[in-house]
Amino acid sequence: MNQVLRILREAARAGSGFIALLYERFVVLPHNVKQALLLLVDLVSIPVALFIATTLRYGTLQVQIGTSEFLVCAATVLFSAVVFHDAARKRGINPILGCEVYVAPGDRRDKSGTPGETANHLVLLAENETGFQNLIKLVSAGYTEGFYYKPRIDKALLAQHSAGLIGLSSCLKGEVASEIRTERAKRAVAAAATYRDILGAGNFFLEMQYQGIEEQRVVNNGLLPIAKDLGMPLVCTNDVHYLHQHDAKPHDLLLCIGTGKSVHDEKRLKYHGDQFFLKTAAQMAEVFGDFPEAIRNTVAIGERCDVTIPSGTLHVPKFDVPSGYTLDDYFEHVSRQGFAERPPRLTQLADFICHRQF
Repeated sequence: MNQVLRILREAARAGSGFIALLYERFVVLPHNVKQALLLLVDLVSIPVALFIATTLRYGTLQVQIGTSEFLVCAATVLFSAVVFHDAARKRGINPILGCEVYVAPGDRRDKSGTPGETANHLVLLAENETGFQNLIKLVSAGYTEGFYYKPRIDKALLAQHSAGLIGLSSCLKGEVASEIRTERAKRAVAAAATYRDILGAGNFFLEMQYQGIEEQRVVNNGLLPIAKDLGMPLVCTNDVHYLHQHDAKPHDLLLCIGTGKSVHDEKRLKYHGDQFFLKTAAQMAEVFGDFPEAIRNTVAIGERCDVTIPSGTLHVPKFDVPSGYTLDDYFEHVSRQGFAERPPRLTQLADFICHRQF
């Protein structure tokens, strides 16, 4: 309980308006001996990267790990991008902006099929300002065009807005990993080749993870021949849900609170082991020591990504208005038009309430 309270206190100090630690997923990409670290934070609908705000504010992560590059990647949203960008720049850290998007297996507008089988995970990182703008377009379209239980894009849309983006094949729920897990090697190769062709040579990385889960070992072994045959780069990451190894138990309790389950429920959401913490480069080297190039590629990704969000500028949409109107005039016109429609509806509602004698 003391550990839980400590986490909640850290969250409060970070200035978050609410505690949102229930579905977070941090993915760490360790750097080389420079001790530079890329941190990929996957937060489901969280407007502030809670632990990132805490560690950046107090400098603990920078002191402990020596980060020169830092990456926040929220799942399906970019809510934390600006806050994170500003906090990182202020402290001399290169902010790498990204998003883990969900990719529909076919057309994003097809709203059918089993919910859990209608979206594959894909990590997209903004290499430059063009990439960040394209990322905004993709994330927005996921909600406005492809929403089916979750916001989704598709490969056709990704191809239209691929400039300036770097892709990672993601976790066990990524398309390449899913095909390997289900022993469909040819389809895994085809999926990897498709993303390479969409994003461009050298812009799509096959992602290796290992937290003691046997399926991860299977996927990692399956990625090696694909990387060799297609000439694609590997990168190693660590799926992180809490900062320290000893936070595994309080994190598990928070999952129970968030899902309304008992800790004794065998069928509840639970993470295997205690390896989902923020590891140092040395700790990651122990796991992926046989893949030095995959470790070095985290540095390569960090050095390639450079996005600066300008401050002091309003970025409001430009709306086309009918001829004869200025923007302000048309806004007043539609407001008055809408107001004129309200009294009849309000009168009807009042009559209904009186009739029912509420």
